[in-house]
Amino acid sequence: MDTKRKLTVVVPVYNEEDNVEHFVRAIHESLDGLDYDYTLLYVDDGSTDSTRMKIRNMEEGDSHIGHIFLSKNFGHHWVNVDIAKLEILSHIPFYCCFP
Repeated sequence: MDTKRKLTVVVPVYNEEDNVEHFVRAIHESLDGLDYDYTLLYVDDGSTDSTRMKIRNMEEGDSHIGHIFLSKNFGHHWVNVDIAKLEILSHIPFYCCFP
């Protein structure tokens, strides 16, 4: 029986093509050693660059990545995930946090 706690990290992004891969590496470094079954849930807020393509490419080779692609820019403040079976939910606004 799998006793790992489930963690979902909601990551709103908008035009972050230069940063999403760096972010994934940093999160994996932080979470891989912990006893969590985690998912990085990218919420793309209508990006017009290649952010969506990069998320799709990363998702293909990484079972920890999921996505929601919005049709237009609604603003990060709308993100509210209501999933009853989540044990832990973390919301990390992106804001170009990696140079």
